[in-house]
Amino acid sequence: VVATASGGASELVLDGVTGVLTPVGEVDALASAVARLAGDSALRRAMGEAGRERIRSVFSREGYLDKMARLFERAAQGRQAGGAR
Repeated sequence: VVATASGGASELVLDGVTGVLTPVGEVDALASAVARLAGDSALRRAMGEAGRERIRSVFSREGYLDKMARLFERAAQGRQAGGAR
């Protein structure tokens, strides 16, 4: 992935790990990133694999359910420690 560092892309893409983020409006940086990845199949493959793993671990149903369970556990512990609110 090559994207500008704004909006959802900056939340989803880990710069240098799952893709390349470039500054908004810097066309030369965007072109350079595309050229860099176009010429490096090993880097593309590594970033693609890292991106797939990130989606599986962070955005999967199981990952979401695990995060929600931890959130509810923390909320319940806070109520137990601080009494009824």
